[in-house]
Amino acid sequence: MTHSREYVVGMTSAGRAVKAELVLSVLLVTVLLSSPGIGTHRLGSVPVTEGIPGCQAQNGELGHPIMHYTPEALRETLQRMKAGRAATTNPNIMVPATARLDLLPYLQYTPVQRDQGWAGNCWVWASTGVMEVSLDVQTGVKDRLSIQYFDSNYQAGSGCNWAGCGGDLDEFSTFYSGVGYAIPWSNTNAAYGDTYQCCSGPLQGGYSCPCGDSCPCTGYQAGTAVPAASISTSPSYSFSSISDSWLYHPMSPPATAIAAIKNILSQNKAMYFAFSLPDAGAWTDFGNFWNNQPESVSYDMGKYNGYTYDYGTGGGHAVLLVGYDDTNPSDKYWIMVNSWSTTPGRPNGIFHVKMDLNYDSLLYDPYYSSWFYNLWWGTLSISWNPVSFDYRLYNSGSSSNLGGISVVHGSSGSITISSTLVNGPTRTVTLSCDGTARGDPLPSGVTCSFSLPSGSPSFVSTLTILTSSSTPPGYYTLKVSGTLLPRQTLFILLVT
Repeated sequence: MTHSREYVVGMTSAGRAVKAELVLSVLLVTVLLSSPGIGTHRLGSVPVTEGIPGCQAQNGELGHPIMHYTPEALRETLQRMKAGRAATTNPNIMVPATARLDLLPYLQYTPVQRDQGWAGNCWVWASTGVMEVSLDVQTGVKDRLSIQYFDSNYQAGSGCNWAGCGGDLDEFSTFYSGVGYAIPWSNTNAAYGDTYQCCSGPLQGGYSCPCGDSCPCTGYQAGTAVPAASISTSPSYSFSSISDSWLYHPMSPPATAIAAIKNILSQNKAMYFAFSLPDAGAWTDFGNFWNNQPESVSYDMGKYNGYTYDYGTGGGHAVLLVGYDDTNPSDKYWIMVNSWSTTPGRPNGIFHVKMDLNYDSLLYDPYYSSWFYNLWWGTLSISWNPVSFDYRLYNSGSSSNLGGISVVHGSSGSITISSTLVNGPTRTVTLSCDGTARGDPLPSGVTCSFSLPSGSPSFVSTLTILTSSSTPPGYYTLKVSGTLLPRQTLFILLVT
């Protein structure tokens, strides 16, 4: 996704024009990590750095490790991105001059659980967020998708290049184009389990990652904590195609960049925002902003234009862009969803980025004596297959009579019936009670009533069974059925 050209940039203090090869790059910007625990993320003042490809350096105390690259690794990443697609704006969309747009309602998430922990996979969280918004927009299914499925399967979930060591939107879409489906977070073992997995292995005593000079592959088993084979892939949401695309630089003037980003958001597409900051001071500044400011305060991502990138302390991060608000001329901003859980001032786990910024911000690469763009905006185009409505019925019997209830004839008993949504937008289901699966009628003198005879899965209803003095003692198999689909649950009625 990169192009190279000769470009004249005025960067010296004396105003002297410096001619440099301008690499239009998509940085592999991942990974400021969160500390263990919830809502305790802090950046220290000076990071301990390694400068090793894919190695995380811990930023003091319980801080966020930063992804570093050797010059060679960074250059390889930039070259690999040259084949990327250009994001398409829709000329038929008329974006108001001032407006508010927020795609966050399409995202199913629990802010305090949106926490990547120590794994270097912010890129997976941001990319999955784009996918989740797309799923709801196209199919009406608002569901949290599994981060863990990707972690456990990408690069076989182990080694120097597992998901916890960094990546980008292009790698994400390439992986999923070969899979063809995503799975819900609620599937067996699909909930996030890599909170304490560093790039180079499990978190060590004293809350530190095992990151030595030979990091990440010597002496430790790098990889996910959850074996891929243990994750259930049913149910799933399938798609026929997925691809990533990017807004190309140069993006100036700012009005051009703003209009393009707004246009893509107005297509109901969330975006992947990748940014790199040049050094320890910049990351400390952003860390203080995240930890100590409320969600209403905006950050200027373009203020590091002209800085020199420090391979020892510089690094990057990726977040989810879900909207904007420029109704207040003095406070126009983009709405970003992070993967660092919450803080006291950020109950939704979001932050604002100033809309009025330098979209062509450049950092200087001292190793190759060239400049590169450090702010990138991408998205995914996904064609989801229709999601069919499906649900399941379950019952809970008493502990003394598993899967059933026991009553004295002439009295009543109850059992809980649960209707659980499996796939698709929910629809109204009506419950009924009768004899066995063969369609036998209810036993003599037996009647059924539901506290909630109909509802939209998922819902719970109490079934009350009333017997009469004429009901013969014995065991009876009863069935609760639901409409729309052939769904049922059987239980035993014991009349004494």
